[in-house]
Amino acid sequence: MYVRILLAMLLVSGVPLVLVNSQSLHCAHKGFLELQERRQTDCLSEHSETIQSWIDERGATLQMVGVCPTLQNLLANQEVAQAVPEMQTRQASNRIAIIATKPSLV
Repeated sequence: MYVRILLAMLLVSGVPLVLVNSQSLHCAHKGFLELQERRQTDCLSEHSETIQSWIDERGATLQMVGVCPTLQNLLANQEVAQAVPEMQTRQASNRIAIIATKPSLV
């Protein structure tokens, strides 16, 4: 008789306790995953902004170099172009971009 009462009490109190604990663990795990996803998204957007800023700065530098009349005159001179074979020039829409294979020459 005492065993039946004990089993009934364990059933009445143990099942809800197990259900609450399992739900708590599930919610904690889900919250942890959402936090990690949010952190990764923030980190990714920060890196994306940094890379975009770097690309914009390089583009502005190339535009400034491309419209420099002194540089255009130097590159128009065939003797300079033949004296420095490491430099390759590319003209696009009346602007000149310079790509140096040896940074010390630029």
